[in-house]
Amino acid sequence: MINVGTYIALGAVSGTTIAFQIVLIQIFSFTQWYHFAFMVISTALLGGGVAGIILTLGRMWFLKRFELIYFPSIALAGLSMLGSVYLSQLECFRFDSFLLFTNVGELLKLPLNYLIFLTPFFFSSLAVGLFISVKHGEIGRVYFWSLSGAALGALTGWALLWYLSPEATLTVLAGLNLIAVVIAGGIRTWFLGRVAVAAGLVGLFLASVYPPPTVLSEYKDLRRILNLPHTRWKDSLCSPYGRIDIVESPLVRYAPAISLAFEDQPPTPPLVFMNGDLVGPLFTLDSINQVAILNYTLGALPWAIETRKEVLILSAGSGERAAYALYRGAEKVTAVESNPLLANLIRQNLAVKVLSMEPRSYLEVEHQNYDFISFPTLGNFGGNGGINAIKESYIYTVEGIRAAWGRLSGKGLLMILTWEDYPLRYSLRVAATIKEALEREIKERLLDHISVVRGLNQMAFLVKKTPFSAEEKEKIVNFCKELGFSILPSFPGEAKGYLFKISPARDSRPYPHQFIKLSSLSAIEQRYGWTRVPYFEVGYVLIWLTLLEIIVLSSLLIFLPLKLKRSLMPGPDKMPVFLYFSGIGMGYMCVEIAFIEKYVLLFGSVPSSFMVVVSLMLFFSALGSWAVSSVTPERNKLLILVGIISLGIFILGFTLTSVLLKSAGNTLLISVLLALLTIGPVSFFMGMPFPLGIKILGQVGEEVIPWAWGVNGFFSVVGACLATVLAVEVGFVLLMIFASLCYSKTVLLITRL
Repeated sequence: MINVGTYIALGAVSGTTIAFQIVLIQIFSFTQWYHFAFMVISTALLGGGVAGIILTLGRMWFLKRFELIYFPSIALAGLSMLGSVYLSQLECFRFDSFLLFTNVGELLKLPLNYLIFLTPFFFSSLAVGLFISVKHGEIGRVYFWSLSGAALGALTGWALLWYLSPEATLTVLAGLNLIAVVIAGGIRTWFLGRVAVAAGLVGLFLASVYPPPTVLSEYKDLRRILNLPHTRWKDSLCSPYGRIDIVESPLVRYAPAISLAFEDQPPTPPLVFMNGDLVGPLFTLDSINQVAILNYTLGALPWAIETRKEVLILSAGSGERAAYALYRGAEKVTAVESNPLLANLIRQNLAVKVLSMEPRSYLEVEHQNYDFISFPTLGNFGGNGGINAIKESYIYTVEGIRAAWGRLSGKGLLMILTWEDYPLRYSLRVAATIKEALEREIKERLLDHISVVRGLNQMAFLVKKTPFSAEEKEKIVNFCKELGFSILPSFPGEAKGYLFKISPARDSRPYPHQFIKLSSLSAIEQRYGWTRVPYFEVGYVLIWLTLLEIIVLSSLLIFLPLKLKRSLMPGPDKMPVFLYFSGIGMGYMCVEIAFIEKYVLLFGSVPSSFMVVVSLMLFFSALGSWAVSSVTPERNKLLILVGIISLGIFILGFTLTSVLLKSAGNTLLISVLLALLTIGPVSFFMGMPFPLGIKILGQVGEEVIPWAWGVNGFFSVVGACLATVLAVEVGFVLLMIFASLCYSKTVLLITRL
C-alpha cells in the first residue's frame, strides 16, 4: 500500500544518496585525489542506469512485489553505503591512482571499485525507479518527492560534515534510511523488511565501534611524512571543505628552492596538509623569524628591489608568504584564501587582514591598490603527475592577470613563481599569458615592464606597473649574483608547433595546469613513450578513461534489453525514446557541472559551489516536476518548454561569468539570492521534460518506462564526464551551447514519442 510514509521513504533514500556522494567525494579527496569526484558522480548515475535496465528485464515481477522490493532496497542502500567503504579499503580492493598505468593488478582494481560503489546507488535507484514504474500516472508528484529529498540531502550531508568525520557521517546516513523504512511501515508487512532493519541495526552498532578505515595513497604528502619516525599530529579537523592536518616532524626541513649560498640549518616548522596534500609551513608571530630562510629564494626578489608597504597575498594557503611580508616590514598585508579553514588558520596565527573568498573575485570587487601582489606558486617540486590538470583557477587567466594589474599602485609589482618542469610547460604558459594580458594595457615597450629570473628549480616572473628603472635592474642583477640565480636574457616567446598546449588560459577555460593536446598524443608517445604519457596529466587521463568505460558499458546495457526482451517491450519506437531521455539526461548534467565550476567565483570554493548548485537545481527541478503533476502532456506544450530551456541555457552561457564576477564579495545571503535568481528559473523548467516524457510513455507504452529511466541515468553519467572534457577542451560557453543543443534536439523527437 502506497501512503505518505512511502513518499517520505522515497525522499529519504534520494536525500541520503546525494549526501553519500558528498561523503564519498570527501573520502576520495583524502585517500586519493579530488578528481575522483567525477568517479563518484558517474558511479551514482550508473547505478541508476543499471537499476533501470534490471527493472526493464523483470518489470512485471518487480511490479507485483512492490513492497517486497521497495523497502528492503532502501534499507540495503543504507547498509551498502557503509559496506562499500569498508570493502574499498581492504588490501585486495584498494587501488592507487598513480599505479594504474604501471601495474595491471591496480588497473583491474578500478572496475572492482566501480562495482563496489555501484551497489548502494543501485539499491537506491531500484527503489526510486520501481516507484516511478508503479506511479507513472503521478510522475510529477513522485519526481517532486525524489528531487526535493535529494536537495534536502545535499544540505544535510554538508551540515553533518561540519560536526562528524566522513566515516561517522556514513553511519548516520545508513540510520536515516532505516528510520525511513520504519516510518513508512516497511517492517510491519514483510519479513524481509524486518530482517533488513535488524541487520541494519547490528551494522550501525558495529560501524560506530569500528568505523571504516581510510588508507592514504602512498604518494600522498601526508602519508610520506607520517612514515618518518618521531612525526606527530598536532591538530586535525574535518569539514565539508576537506580535512586539514597539522603535523610536526623534526626530520622535515623547510628549504623551498633555496640558494646554495644558504649555509645555516633550515627550520622545522609545523606543516599544514589539506586532504593529505602539503599546503605549506605554519608560521606564527612567535616563530616568524624562521621565515627568514625565504631571503635565499626568489620570493625575496621584490623586497630586494624596494620595501613594499601595501601587500596582497592571493591564495594565501598556510600563510607562508603573508608571514614573510610581515617579516620584511610590510605595513599592511591582506591575505585572500578561498578555503575558510586555511583562512581561519592564518587569522589565528598572523596579524594580517584575512578574507575568505575566491581570489579572482576579490580582484574584481576590490578598489584598493597595492604595492605588491603575490600569486601562489604554480606546479610542484619534481612535478605532480598532472594531478591538478582539471583544477580550475581564475587568477592565472588572461583576464585574471589584467584584474591584478588593475589593482597595482603607481610603482606596484606583481610576481608569479613557477616550479621548473620537464618538458617546460608552466613557465611558457605564464609567459604567454602575461604577454597577452598586458598587450592591451601597455602600448609600447612591454618588455620594459617585465623581468624573468631563474633560481634553483624555480622561475620568477615580475611585472611592474611602470618600466623597470636602471637602478632597479641593477638591484635585480646584484640579487642574482649574491644568490647564484640568473636573469633570462630574453622573454620566452611563442613556441609554435610545441607538443604541449601552452596557450594562455582564459575565464572560459580556466585550466592553467592542463597541457596535453589530443592532436599531439602520437608525437608525445614517440618522444616519451606511452608509460610516461599518463603521468603528464594523470587526472585528465582518468577522466577520459572513465568516459570511455561508461560509453562502452552504457551501450551494452542500454541495448541489451532490446535484444533479450523485444517481445516484452512493445509500444513506441525505441529510438525516439532513447534520444529524448538521453538528451535531457546529458543536458542536465552538463549544465550542473558547468554551474558548479562557475559558481566558485561567487562562493569561493568547489565544495560550497557544489552544495549550493546541486541543492538549488534539485529543489527547483522538484518544483517544476510538481507544477506539471496535473498537466496533461501535449506535444505542443513540450515544444514550447524545450524551447524555453534551450534559450535559457544559451543566454546563461554567454552572460553568467560576467554576472558572477561583478556580484562577488557580497554577503552569503545576497550570494545565495543571486544564485537562486540565476539557477532557479532554468532549473524549474529543466525539471519538467522528464515527468512529461514519462506521462506520454504511460499513454502509449508503459512497458518502456523503466528502460527510459535507465537511458536517462546512463546518459547522465556520460554527461558528467563529457562536461568536464568539453569544459577543458572547448570552454564554458561552448559547453553550455552543447547542453542547449541536447535539449533542442528533443524538439525533433517529441512528436515521435
